[in-house]
Amino acid sequence: MKFFLYGIKLGLDNISTLCASLGHPERAFLPVHVAGTNGKGSVTAMVHAVLRRAGYPAARYTSPHLSRLNERFVLNDAPVDDATLTQVGDAVLDTAEGLVGSGRLGAPPTFFEATTAIGFELFRQANVAVGIIEVGLGGRFDATNVVQAQVGAITSIGFDHEQYLGHTLEAIAFEKAGILKPGMTCVMGELAPEVVQVISRTADAVGASVIPAQTDILLEGEMNNVEIRLNASLKNTWVEAEGSLLNIKTGEQFPFTIGTEYYEGFSEGEFWHEGGYSSSVLINGV
Repeated sequence: MKFFLYGIKLGLDNISTLCASLGHPERAFLPVHVAGTNGKGSVTAMVHAVLRRAGYPAARYTSPHLSRLNERFVLNDAPVDDATLTQVGDAVLDTAEGLVGSGRLGAPPTFFEATTAIGFELFRQANVAVGIIEVGLGGRFDATNVVQAQVGAITSIGFDHEQYLGHTLEAIAFEKAGILKPGMTCVMGELAPEVVQVISRTADAVGASVIPAQTDILLEGEMNNVEIRLNASLKNTWVEAEGSLLNIKTGEQFPFTIGTEYYEGFSEGEFWHEGGYSSSVLINGV
């Protein structure tokens, strides 16, 4: 399997043409799109883990890899095997080569464009319901932005790749906010006020909704067993539920009955909720 080009070429023309020629594999699953300067890989992995724990067929696409290309493509619970990666990779690259030869592509795809298309095709062939996609660089002109995601996240905004994204936080935020789509719900990490303004304006312009991660967490429905990850800012917390919460890290347990109770000093961590029938958990940081 060969790759054409190791380089950066921002823009969606190549990836759009390639995906169209492949029969739009990026439309075969529900995409969750994750952008940000730091933390986007971790959020991608955590969302994928939660979906798998809940029983959904899900895959994730991240970059870069540490030692093997397979690491970028996790299908359900394991990286793609060599044989499947070679088969799909060769098919995608043969398609790209044909597009270049016919003039439909003005230049060969970059390494990242090629691996992104390979990831989409792997997800389609694996019949996953959800694909969690980590942005490579920026967002607006990143190859992954060919997906029409209705769910996403912008984890953080800092100075990175300034030669491509701009030299101010506002400029960088504008590029990363380019993942926002009409009707999308996007969770924002803890961001500077000027960055929030840029993302909020972009969301308003395209008809997306943004939710700060520091606000209330509401989980409802059949919750006999569910994991809850609390933000560090949730120190004093209202809990409305039936059953108990167990801090997996500290072993601290908070039993409660139906109704509302107030707990002080909740520490950051992972909580396991063991509830009764059709219970709900409402966690409000105060």
